[in-house]
Amino acid sequence: MPEKLTTEFGCQTQDSATTESENLSMEFNLTEQDKQLLRSKYDVVVFAHDCIPKNIDKSEWPYNAVLVTYEIDGVIKHDHAAGPKIVKIFDAYYDLLNPVGGKILTMEKWYGMVNPKLWGNKSKKKK
Repeated sequence: MPEKLTTEFGCQTQDSATTESENLSMEFNLTEQDKQLLRSKYDVVVFAHDCIPKNIDKSEWPYNAVLVTYEIDGVIKHDHAAGPKIVKIFDAYYDLLNPVGGKILTMEKWYGMVNPKLWGNKSKKKK
């Protein structure tokens, strides 16, 4: 059986699906397992979940990073993520939010300044 995100359910009746999605949306959090699954299934890396945009230092992150703003039950949240293409990030978040009744509001590109090929490389120490 393929792995599923914690927001996805196997089999449900219509009533249980409604109740489950209402309960889950109140406490929506990405687990480490969800982050690994997003990485393997969509090639999307989530740097920060439920973060504050003004606290993100753009000079530390790759320039393919995106600030995803979404809403669940009237609560607006932000995630800082990166992927090979913006459509991959959209697909990942759509599949993640749709079962819990969430919706994507905006996706701001260029939320970083470092070349993605060079991001994460440590500079060599000078002697």
